[in-house]
Amino acid sequence: MMLDRPEEYRVVDVPMPEPREGQALIKIARAGICASDLATIHGVSPIATYPLIPGHECAGEIVSAPEGSGYRPGDRVTIFPSVGCGECPACRDGRTNHCPTFKVQGINLPGGCFAEYLAANVEQLVRLPDHVYERCGPLVEPLAVGMHVNRRGGTSKGETVLVIGTGVIGLASALVARAQGAAKVLLVDRFESRREVAAGFGFADFSTASGEALAAWVESCAGSVDLVLDNVTNDQTVAVAARVLRPGGRCVLVGMPHGECSLSLPHPVIYRKELSFVVSRNYVKDDFVATVALLDAEAFDPAPMITATYPLASMAEALKALHDNPAKHIKVLVEP
Repeated sequence: MMLDRPEEYRVVDVPMPEPREGQALIKIARAGICASDLATIHGVSPIATYPLIPGHECAGEIVSAPEGSGYRPGDRVTIFPSVGCGECPACRDGRTNHCPTFKVQGINLPGGCFAEYLAANVEQLVRLPDHVYERCGPLVEPLAVGMHVNRRGGTSKGETVLVIGTGVIGLASALVARAQGAAKVLLVDRFESRREVAAGFGFADFSTASGEALAAWVESCAGSVDLVLDNVTNDQTVAVAARVLRPGGRCVLVGMPHGECSLSLPHPVIYRKELSFVVSRNYVKDDFVATVALLDAEAFDPAPMITATYPLASMAEALKALHDNPAKHIKVLVEP
């Protein structure tokens, strides 16, 4: 899929990517469409560049790899799509998401995965066990976001966690939280249809309430919570988090800001309870490795997050399905 400019895309034949030194060639099996892709396609991403082949959630097989790389044809992989300068303190510490010049393949770095083949640096490759590749390979990327969210929140065994917003990242965060030992996970979403989805993953506590009603529901279910993972992040959800968190509790602000919006914090409550608010942005490669380890150990099965699969040639239909049925679809995949 070639995105010439916002809202102008076409599925066309392009030359096979030619791997540069240190790169592998990958044949894409399946790729996921995410909110960042939609923002890029619709021209509302603040970082997207055009023209490009978009897409950054994928699973595929190695076609060729450099000698001595440890990879060979047929190996099954996903890619860590962030590319940093490799020299700054953040990159040296493995925090590519804080490199001043980091780019994301398929958003502001050409060569995304809405294609039959892509070339990627060997350092970007993450090996996938066969059963992970076949069942949920393209989900590793969004699950890695959920892993990073929980790491930022310091999720611990026995804790009670409130997840606000149960789209892909919210569900990923909830699944990782439970896999890391959370004793109780409460889910909130504006779509009633997500109740059935939550139940399918074994989450019994679900609400569509908001504001005061949501806070009251949380208190009726759990009294207070140890950790809030806020995938919405507005004044109302932050106020709810401050109210339902126990003294010393933590809140992770996951929702991405748009434009120059501001956020008001209920300082008196935060101060009295000595609450911690942190932000989670993107992920690092180790989040991918940790996510694959959980999936390999069958800590949970994320495959039900996949609600539809389309051939790449029907990308327009896939995008329409996401636009027309946001309550129905969680993760839509395309197959080149």
